[in-house]
Amino acid sequence: MYPIFLWSYRQLRERLDGLSSHGFHREAILACDQITVQLFKRLIRIKLTESSKVPSNGIRGGRLVNIISFEERDKLLSAISNATDLKKVWDSYARSFQHPNIQDLFDQCYEDRAWTCFSTKRKVMTHHGTELTYGVHYTAAKIGQNGYLNTDEDGLKHISAYAIQMVKQLLHPEEGIYSLLGMDLHDKTPSLKLKHSSLDAYKPKYNIQY
Repeated sequence: MYPIFLWSYRQLRERLDGLSSHGFHREAILACDQITVQLFKRLIRIKLTESSKVPSNGIRGGRLVNIISFEERDKLLSAISNATDLKKVWDSYARSFQHPNIQDLFDQCYEDRAWTCFSTKRKVMTHHGTELTYGVHYTAAKIGQNGYLNTDEDGLKHISAYAIQMVKQLLHPEEGIYSLLGMDLHDKTPSLKLKHSSLDAYKPKYNIQY
């Protein structure tokens, strides 16, 4: 685990550069994917607690509705497991808060096509013309499931190098996503205030006295 809100930017950079310099390309890809998912889960958690709302269709997104329990919050966050989930959930909050959607955030912080290079399951060309065999997230998922991926070492090296540079930009203190949104990565996450209690349904409608 790479705890993005506990480690400094320098510590994360050094760790990723160390994996790359020692040829641990699979490990670097897994780390970059984990960091990216953490980054957006933390953003979603912050927006969830600020608004006390969740997407009406859960990880499928949709309009925001009042949250009724802490369990509902935890269920949403734990259910997010892939790039599609991240996009649909974040974009629901982005529309409400008038923030850039997830594709725009990636592209603004790193380069054009960055979101596609992260999320696609297919071969893709980066903005600078480097060919990636698969997107970063798909590569990490396959490595996590099987311990390997059907691509040569040179292909893994390209994906790893792209993933590391992308993560460095997404987390950059002055140019990254949090800066773009006017937020501080290391700020304490606000506490959730429920707008409707989950116990409301059990309260009697009338105060009957005997």
